[in-house]
Amino acid sequence: MKPVKTFPVSVHIIVVAGKDFRKSRDIANIEKAVGDALVEAEILPDDKVKYVWDSRQTYLPQPNLAKSFALVRVAEGIEVSLRSELGEVA
Repeated sequence: MKPVKTFPVSVHIIVVAGKDFRKSRDIANIEKAVGDALVEAEILPDDKVKYVWDSRQTYLPQPNLAKSFALVRVAEGIEVSLRSELGEVA
């Protein structure tokens, strides 16, 4: 994944949960870990709201998979789409 240049962004995390996934796990902790990893990898300068306006997680159980993993999508240019949907915000 390349460093992001246009802010703010939207981050979507899809947790593909295999047999090894603990169902008692707090999905919000996954969001924090992914945000920290994106900053550490220098994809985002920070995970504060100045840079990330939208963050969501999707839990996708896949009991036939042995191992769990996460897919992460970072979409640039969210400000433009929000303004077109909401009109100009003062």
